Amino acid sequence: MMKKIMMVLMTFMFANPALANSQPRILYMAVDQGPNLLDIHDPAFRRVFEHTGNYLHHRKFRLFEENSRNGQGLNFKEAMNVVAQSPRHKVDFAVLVSLRHIQEQDGQRLRDHMVVIAKIVDVRTLDVVDTLRIKSPVAKLQERRCGPACFDLVMRRHVREILPRFKDRLVDRLAQMEPSYEEKMLSSSKLTLTLKGFKPREIRHIEDRLVRLENTKDLSALTSQPDKPAFWLERRESAGDVRDDLSQVLSELDLKARIIQTPRQVILEKVAQDLAYLD
Repeated sequence: MMKKIMMVLMTFMFANPALANSQPRILYMAVDQGPNLLDIHDPAFRRVFEHTGNYLHHRKFRLFEENSRNGQGLNFKEAMNVVAQSPRHKVDFAVLVSLRHIQEQDGQRLRDHMVVIAKIVDVRTLDVVDTLRIKSPVAKLQERRCGPACFDLVMRRHVREILPRFKDRLVDRLAQMEPSYEEKMLSSSKLTLTLKGFKPREIRHIEDRLVRLENTKDLSALTSQPDKPAFWLERRESAGDVRDDLSQVLSELDLKARIIQTPRQVILEKVAQDLAYLD
């Protein structure tokens, strides 16, 4: 698993600097481990994935693509682990693409169709902010009369049906999200910080790290529920984005969490376990 993650994250280190001042930054990934999902090396999947990636490049989106040809496929959970460890200052959204091939028996006939799926993930919060699904028309086949060449022809037809609509709609969905990339969260220097899903030991370590940060002026515990401790966090006037400090603390403690921010409140919601090396 760590090998898969390192292969993906290395793409950020060699990104083309010529793409610096263009569209939003996208981590483009393939997901092929799941019910009815086509393998990343399947010709139908390669055509959909590569043509869509090229189209995003053409539309000036800054794309960081997983090197799936040299690695193994990922399931959704593994892909989300990769997204959680991606550098937030270099990528804005992740697009997870999968291609589902569904065959259902209908009497003497076989109902055959494809569904291409793109999940758009906000890298900062790890929330799936949009899901795009494009279905091909159903092909009704006589299974005994449709051999390998026939099935190959049907697969090609499915791809021709879904690819143009998928590319265009994905670009439209991403374009609608552009303002969120440009707008910076103007947070107050005085915030309420809430921690969700952390163990008591982890909470103590987070609190200790935050207190010692140069940008922290004051950190005080508030009356709250034990499983959702809240703190009053006051930051220095010269402090930058609070997300950067929180991401640094989480990274140092080998923790992953969603960072949910409003102008006067920040919530850290844990998405992974274990802080074993602190024992």
